[in-house]
Amino acid sequence: MYIFKFLLVSGIFLNSAFASDDMLQKMHKMEIGLNKIQKGFLYNQIATIKDGVKDIQEANKVFHNQKETEKYLPKNKMHLSNIAFYSAKSMDMALESLMLYTEQNQMSKSHQAYSKIILSCGSCHSVVRGW
Repeated sequence: MYIFKFLLVSGIFLNSAFASDDMLQKMHKMEIGLNKIQKGFLYNQIATIKDGVKDIQEANKVFHNQKETEKYLPKNKMHLSNIAFYSAKSMDMALESLMLYTEQNQMSKSHQAYSKIILSCGSCHSVVRGW
């Protein structure tokens, strides 16, 4: 019985550690994407902007399922997974707008869409980090 309990607790701990590690990787990928977009704006490199958008879209996929999102939140904030879920959806829309405006060479509107992406990040982080 002791071994069973030990394995159960170890499994829960490892699952939480992997979820945390996975989250760090996703956040790092989003950071890289944000940096690429900003670099693309600074140096007028459309391809770099598009590459950054792809990075963020790939990392953001994990938040497209509200139930899955719960496992990445602290236990006392799992009930707020809808905020992370809707922040991810808002980010998706802003990413699409950014791409559309960038392709139309409307860089001012593209930059406004980038600001909305940052706001989506802040909305989720305010829940997770308690800002």
